[in-house]
Amino acid sequence: MEGAEPQLQLERLSRQCEALKQKQEHREEVRKAKDKKKENVKRLESKRASLKAQLQRTTAAGTTLQDKLAVALSTMNAVGTKKKATVARKASYAQLASVVTNRRARRQQAALGHAYRLAGRTTFSVGDENLIGVCLDTSSPSGAFLEPYYVVMQLTPLAVHKHTMPYFVPVTSIAEARLGVSLQSFLDEISDYLQAYVMRREQLHNFKEAHPEIGLVEFTTPIDYVEISNTSLDRYVRIQLAYDDLKQILPQRAVVLHSSSSANPDDAIREAVVEADFKQADFLQVFDAFMATSDAEDL
Repeated sequence: MEGAEPQLQLERLSRQCEALKQKQEHREEVRKAKDKKKENVKRLESKRASLKAQLQRTTAAGTTLQDKLAVALSTMNAVGTKKKATVARKASYAQLASVVTNRRARRQQAALGHAYRLAGRTTFSVGDENLIGVCLDTSSPSGAFLEPYYVVMQLTPLAVHKHTMPYFVPVTSIAEARLGVSLQSFLDEISDYLQAYVMRREQLHNFKEAHPEIGLVEFTTPIDYVEISNTSLDRYVRIQLAYDDLKQILPQRAVVLHSSSSANPDDAIREAVVEADFKQADFLQVFDAFMATSDAEDL
């Protein structure tokens, strides 16, 4: 019985390794499918350009799109003014352009969404049969891929060999708690930390881009504390956000102090409703809504 347990562990690790190899093969198939989609898009765009050129070369009356529009607009000229016809012509062209643009955007979004749903974790060889590398992708709030992180796993016994995780991701403690369950469980929790971090970082980046006028924005490297101060001659705002759980995108604690009529901190009051909003929604959206409401109340 004493030899059974190592044998079971070895079989389990072999199954996990085989599953990782299958995922890598699946990822390669996804990449090939994505390349094929790009080729199809280029082919369709080339065909569209050819058809457009053919239509433009057609000289028979009423056979081109422009001619059809001209016929319709000539009838309109008989009962309207030249100004009305010009407006109608522009509106018709704008409507056609809008339809084409919207259809193209929908096709592109559908293709990207399909690729994101199929994409999995990539494994790679590191030149040692007892080691296997795993790539953990991260993405922005819009779904675009951001920087990858890597972890090299030792298979026998199962352990973390090397990794490129940020210092604030507790890789050691996660390994101790999760590797006894499964390798997948360990990778899932690591991914939770990474994705939450990049989402917090991108939210803060979007805020700073949208509001370059804000006087002071301070934050820690893990983005687990953010403080914003905006003082002017007639207003005081201070926002403090604390993220106690680094696997979360939204803060667990928030303090918002605000005075719409004075730059003196002593005149500021706490905005409990806004504090609750920061715990439930996107950082930039809550800030913009709060400032817009405050401006409206001052009118």
